[in-house]
Amino acid sequence: MSTTCQSYYTLKSLGDNIDKTHELYTLYYLSEIFKELNPSFFEENKGSGRPRIYTASIMLPFIQWGHLNKIISCRDLENWWTRNDDTCNFILDCKKPGKSSINEFLNDYNYLIDAFDIFIVEFSIKIGLMNGNIIYHDGTILKGYCNNFKKLYANQLYFLRDFILKHRHETDEEGLWFKMDKYFNNNEFEDEIEPILNKLKEKIRAGGIYLLKSVFKQKNGLKKVLLKIKHMEENVKGNQPISIVDPEAHSMLDKD
Repeated sequence: MSTTCQSYYTLKSLGDNIDKTHELYTLYYLSEIFKELNPSFFEENKGSGRPRIYTASIMLPFIQWGHLNKIISCRDLENWWTRNDDTCNFILDCKKPGKSSINEFLNDYNYLIDAFDIFIVEFSIKIGLMNGNIIYHDGTILKGYCNNFKKLYANQLYFLRDFILKHRHETDEEGLWFKMDKYFNNNEFEDEIEPILNKLKEKIRAGGIYLLKSVFKQKNGLKKVLLKIKHMEENVKGNQPISIVDPEAHSMLDKD
């Protein structure tokens, strides 16, 4: 006579297999402190449409944890969690972002990654891990590809900045900002803004229009774009074009 019985399984909590002294927990706690100090950075879009499941509070520590492990590209980050790494499951709450979701986060929230880096440095100085006097020199020659459709020259950048600062408060129904919002979000076109749009396309080209559209299309778009413009201004070098995606990358004359 044979008998069968159901095996017993114990459901473990995320992180149980990770030692509590693991550096992952240090990063996780720092990200929680940063989130508590800067709640506006993590406000989710409550409007219409499908909600984003890969929130900034999840993706930020994941991206930073990848960088600490020298895993930087979107494809490598995706492949990393598919190997069922416990640290990834813990920090992602078992969610599974794909390459496109990771790339979208990097494009939309690069200002947040920069702010978190600054927070970590300031925190380290305050608790004595850094003295603030470290000097590091890197002699590596860096060449970055600057997409022709996502770049601006200095004069175009300043024109866009001045246009935004001048008109951003015109939010009543007769205001230019209100009408441009309807144009970019609802494709509602009014004849009186046509000459303004034509002038913008002439002055700031495709790259500037891409940034301007982001002001209206993204959650907290105005704040994000103004921070992006500030970052780009810091990287202006003569007449070289500045990349919108990576302001520290500049076009090179050769194709290498």
